[in-house]
Amino acid sequence: MAGLLAVSLAVALSLWCSAPPASVDLGTWEPAGDSAPGEVRGLRVIPGERSLTVEFLDAPRADTYRVCWSDRGEPAEGECTAGVNASPYEIAGLDEGVTYKVTAHGENAHGDGAIARVAQGTPGSADRPLEIRATMDARDLRDLYARDVRSDDRLPADVVVADPSTGKEAALEAVRGIRFRGNFARRLDRKSYHIRLDRRPVPQKVGGPLHDFNFRSPYRRAGDRILLVETYTDPSGIRAALSFAMYEELGLPAPATYFADWWLNGTYEGHYVAIERVDREALRGWGLNRRRGEHTLVRDRTVQMEEDESPDPEATSVFELGPDGLGEDDDERVRTLKALFD
Repeated sequence: MAGLLAVSLAVALSLWCSAPPASVDLGTWEPAGDSAPGEVRGLRVIPGERSLTVEFLDAPRADTYRVCWSDRGEPAEGECTAGVNASPYEIAGLDEGVTYKVTAHGENAHGDGAIARVAQGTPGSADRPLEIRATMDARDLRDLYARDVRSDDRLPADVVVADPSTGKEAALEAVRGIRFRGNFARRLDRKSYHIRLDRRPVPQKVGGPLHDFNFRSPYRRAGDRILLVETYTDPSGIRAALSFAMYEELGLPAPATYFADWWLNGTYEGHYVAIERVDREALRGWGLNRRRGEHTLVRDRTVQMEEDESPDPEATSVFELGPDGLGEDDDERVRTLKALFD
């Protein structure tokens, strides 16, 4: 009796396993290898410099993919690239600032798969730093590095400002010369530079090669000096710019900055921070009208004075000296103040 029951159960189990699943329509079912691809899912686009990178998940049974894009109407009505092997795929040569619709579908010998949902993106221009290129006579360049680093004598040079993002450049007119800048920074292996112009460049609109040089302001002139500050002691290279940006965010007057790649006689000197000089143009940009007598700029040379000429070599500001520290009588105090403020 037990043996007969076991045989009956085995036969029933065999019949159940050989039956097709109830959810399968046997009249339309085909082997997976003999049908069109499934739908492309997970489509997205990543904007780049005049390009879009298209990413998506692999579609079932797809051998290759067709990617289509258009800035007008549906993507299928625009340009398409067939035979794309896999994700990601870069669409290059697009117009900057124009929004494109993108889609994709799988392909194989049996036909095209379902078209993915439409994604869209807007190509941009990479935010590349300006290039400031200076050319000096070889003898002047040797003199710049061989002489006393504390020298403020300017040496002649030609300077070009270039914007790699647009390919535009402009030569600065009436360059008076170049010297090292800073106090402690002059003793570092990589120097900071001070470029003096005879006159201020005129304001430039967005897209001009000197737009960043004018601190992104169409009405505010850049001043007649370029202050290139090294980031040799800053592994991040952004601390100075970040500090001034924080002050500005708090609503406090702070010099504007931009990043620049500095080239000297064809040699790449490194990545620098250009910092706005605190002068009348800076006051104008901050809304502080110097001409109405509301504000006055003074330049404190206390920390720049040599030990033998400074009233107090340890002082970092004239305000630390006090009346007695400026001299024994009024005449001496006047002479000291004239020396400290230029």
